[in-house]
Amino acid sequence: MPDAWTVDGALNASPAGLAVHYKLGRVIRILQWHDAELYEAAQSEKFALAAISWYIAASEYGRHLAAEGPTPTVNRALSDLKRGDEDFFGLNAYRASGRYRQAWQRVNGL
Repeated sequence: MPDAWTVDGALNASPAGLAVHYKLGRVIRILQWHDAELYEAAQSEKFALAAISWYIAASEYGRHLAAEGPTPTVNRALSDLKRGDEDFFGLNAYRASGRYRQAWQRVNGL
């Protein structure tokens, strides 16, 4: 999906980028749950995915806040980001990634 990635190799905040995000998360879950030898490798991958999710969601949140101000939708996205941070630092990267993705979807109307 060429529209999913930037020239620097980061996921775009776009429907194509979100589709890749979902696929990466699914692959990581399968590796972690079904192959004990890949469990530790999957740990670093899932935290990398959550970090990518945070970067995209936080960037989109900042862009919308600057453009629209603190609307109800933008405020709910901030709440998603805060809950995602709690999950991430509580070492629940899957749930954190889902919260960040929810914030991204909320501010982009995806």
